[in-house]
Amino acid sequence: TTWAFSSMCVLYYPRFSQHCLTSQQILQTARRHFETGGERMRFTYPALITSAIKLCRRYKNREHLEDDWQSKVSTILKFVRQLNSILSTTVDAPAIALRLFLLAAQISDECGFENLTYDMYVDAFTVYEDSISESRAQLQAITLIIGTLQGARVFSEDNYDTLITKAALHGAKLLKKPHQASAVNLASHLWWQEIPSEEEAAEATKE
Repeated sequence: TTWAFSSMCVLYYPRFSQHCLTSQQILQTARRHFETGGERMRFTYPALITSAIKLCRRYKNREHLEDDWQSKVSTILKFVRQLNSILSTTVDAPAIALRLFLLAAQISDECGFENLTYDMYVDAFTVYEDSISESRAQLQAITLIIGTLQGARVFSEDNYDTLITKAALHGAKLLKKPHQASAVNLASHLWWQEIPSEEEAAEATKE
């Protein structure tokens, strides 16, 4: 339909926009189109969220050119968080919502937003606890959370310890013993982290 075609044009336009602010406004317009879609939001919202996250990355890559880029990225990530919450509850797509919360947490981490990144992980855990009950799906979800946490660099020691302890406890509570063993083994690596490549480069320069 004309509505669907125009909406998809709006959705994918941010890839080609030369002005990030215009792209942000277009994402808001796309949301107004899609939020009346009912069950179609199961398919349209993930694409919209992914486009918003890509826009955040563009802002980060242009940080030396964009004034107040952190404020703009923070606004977009809060927009993403709202859409993800709708995805996990209103249209009952928890597995997709959990993955997108973690994807958003990654870019939030890269941009240095500790509190917002922490909230994204809390949201992912909430989706896991409230909406994912099948044993294999739980294993896949907790494995994904642990894997994403392994790449986190923004957290204070206390916040990081809180999150990795929560991940380990969830892994230990999985229904099947082999799943428990797998998850706990993965979680154990969260207590020792490799130095990020940027830090390795900095250390090498000092030497």
